[in-house]
Amino acid sequence: MYHTITKQELKDLIQSKESFVLLDVRGEDEWKAGHIEGSVLMPHWFVNLKIGDLVPDKGAKIVVYCLSGGRSAVAAKTLDDMGYANVWNLDGGYSEFQE
Repeated sequence: MYHTITKQELKDLIQSKESFVLLDVRGEDEWKAGHIEGSVLMPHWFVNLKIGDLVPDKGAKIVVYCLSGGRSAVAAKTLDDMGYANVWNLDGGYSEFQE
């Protein structure tokens, strides 16, 4: 089961310098319009195909986000189903993070 992370918890995590992967699962046009610094673009429809190349360690901490949280919830469930054990979905997505 994946977890939920708030925008403040994510900001604290970024500040902590803890090692984690921040995955933007939106489309490329959305990414180009703005994204969270340090994030990696991987549209949600590619997650099951590409995540093993980016994150081979299934115990690694992964935070996923999209615009509002819907696509990232699907991506988080996909990661969980694939055996990734430390997956977090950003509550409210990028739009919430920007506020």
